[in-house]
Amino acid sequence: MKMNNQASKSHLMKNDFYIIDDLLLQILFRLPCSESVIRCKCVSKQWCKVISEPGFDAEFIAHKINNSQLSSSKNEEQLPSIFGLRRYNKKPFIYPTHPTFTNLDFSLSFIPTYEQGPEYRIVVKASCSDLVVCISPSPKDLYLYVCNPRTKQYFQLPPPSQKKHPALIGFTCDPFYVFDKEADQVTLSTCFRFSVCYAFFARAKADRLEIEIFSSENRVWRKAILLTPQYFDYNYATLKNCFTYKEILHFYSDCAIIGFDPYKINEDGEIHTHFIQMPPFDATANRGVCIGVFGGKILVAELCARYVHPRQLINTAQVSNISIIEPASSAYGIKVWELNNYSTGEWSMKHMIYFHELVSPDSLLTQYTMRGCPNSEVLFFHPNDADTVLLRLPKLVAECNLKDKTIKRVCNFSKQLQKVYGVAFPWWPSPLPSIM
Repeated sequence: MKMNNQASKSHLMKNDFYIIDDLLLQILFRLPCSESVIRCKCVSKQWCKVISEPGFDAEFIAHKINNSQLSSSKNEEQLPSIFGLRRYNKKPFIYPTHPTFTNLDFSLSFIPTYEQGPEYRIVVKASCSDLVVCISPSPKDLYLYVCNPRTKQYFQLPPPSQKKHPALIGFTCDPFYVFDKEADQVTLSTCFRFSVCYAFFARAKADRLEIEIFSSENRVWRKAILLTPQYFDYNYATLKNCFTYKEILHFYSDCAIIGFDPYKINEDGEIHTHFIQMPPFDATANRGVCIGVFGGKILVAELCARYVHPRQLINTAQVSNISIIEPASSAYGIKVWELNNYSTGEWSMKHMIYFHELVSPDSLLTQYTMRGCPNSEVLFFHPNDADTVLLRLPKLVAECNLKDKTIKRVCNFSKQLQKVYGVAFPWWPSPLPSIM
């Protein structure tokens, strides 16, 4: 694999112990993740020197990408994966599970306000790649942080001019590394940047959204107005999470996806947006919507419902040897839509499955699915498989393969799981750019 980086493999091994370092590199490249590699710096001065060489991280990434592409079988324990960071800094969970991460601490206990009492509790508000934006509201001030839970790096942003509760907080960052499949090369970002958007409703006009944007490029908050079609009314729109697609920040409501470039503010302080209508949801839909990006396309998972005669569910239950006391009068399920054309907003349905069709050897999951899972929620898509989603069920998280119609348990929780943010786990952690 070619490297678009000043440090090449020959440079890494330019010393009197070429063979030894060559073997050492091959050993290090086969470690499961960067955390294992970084711990190896403590082995000896030679190991520390080799790992600290410029370009080692790019070589490590290139080796992992090549191996993952050559693998003929789907390895569910293979990186990159994600971990679910819970909104109020509760214990996160790794998905897919990997033994390497068992003892790793992904909590936000390194944030300065963590130990200052319950009134300073840390609340996760947005994520992009493996970076997270969290706030710590206090009685007198508002603390905003951008951090990486893997490396424990963080910095505190200056407070925006408006400290009231925002309608939405958006966050986007450039990818730390990019793999060009056609050119067969990995490129590390030399100007890694990020942007935090603090949004408020504009009372004067319903089709405008006031935002303040903090960029690592200009290092100050800038006020701007998001312009949208006049028929879109922010006063009646329930704004959801933000996500990044092709380095453009997007947020969504029940009826639309709105994309904008936070780095492009015109002279009038306005930002033009790209407006995409949501897929044609069912009138009986539960309106539980999850959006993901896979294979260069936007995916939307929708919880939906249809009427099913109770006798149909009873017969299905008897075949599965499961007794249902109160069979549901409707069958809840999941639809997955794929955005075929970003410019025209053309959608196509990729999956349609109802919960009572799912098969599992787990008796508890079978009871949940036969009752229709009315209190479920789609958390996020599998990082390596667009046909698999992660579901929140009462006190547990389950993996649902929509293609094979199977479901299995991922982890349990003693209480109802609150909002979860999916944080990526790339081959090498993203460094935070210095804003000093």
